[in-house]
Amino acid sequence: MVSSEFSKYAISYETNNTIQNKVVEKLLSYHRTQPKTILDLGCGSGAVCKAINWEYKEFVGVDFAKGMLEIHPKSKNIELLYGDFNTQEIFDKLHRYHFDAIFSSSALQWAEDIERVLYEIAKFKVPIALAIFTSNTFQTLHKTANISSILEKKEKIQALQQKIFPNAKFEVVEYKLEFD
Repeated sequence: MVSSEFSKYAISYETNNTIQNKVVEKLLSYHRTQPKTILDLGCGSGAVCKAINWEYKEFVGVDFAKGMLEIHPKSKNIELLYGDFNTQEIFDKLHRYHFDAIFSSSALQWAEDIERVLYEIAKFKVPIALAIFTSNTFQTLHKTANISSILEKKEKIQALQQKIFPNAKFEVVEYKLEFD
């Protein structure tokens, strides 16, 4: 199960998430306001939470890996929910909240039905900043191993964005990480 793999490597993830931290910086740079109530879908070990440099009233983080939630920052205004954005159950719970903004950094590519998840996010009718890895992620690794990516193509994500969030900005950002 994917969630157990994320939990298993949660501690070492913190030292190897260079690209994810750059993605978080980019996501936060798009917000001209400082939302007071924030939802982070697929919050992981808390990269978004740690990078926020303003005071907020409530931060709700959702993740399906207990190991990640265990190392996420904690405080009186941080609520962490163990749940899977692939289920309607978590969205039913989240729709009881009011959020000023929704973030998701490097998580939604694991959605079993990305279109359904994006429609659920759209129901909140608040500003969003989403970073979704696409099939070009780890392109060199895939070529070397002669395997196909399990992630969606950029074109599909862009088509969904235009359909569900027609006024949103779509940008492709490439990061390069070289290994010895």
